[in-house]
Amino acid sequence: MVNVEWLAVLTAAVSSFALGSLWYSPLVFGKWQLRELHAHGET
Repeated sequence: MVNVEWLAVLTAAVSSFALGSLWYSPLVFGKWQLRELHAHGET
């Protein structure tokens, strides 16, 4: 049987979700990404 540190798994999942939310938010690169996507005709 494999021992899994569920607290570590939960912490990694939550931190990944939080970092991704911040990364794609308008605070970091969200506005730049939208501008670049629209400039190249990708929607």
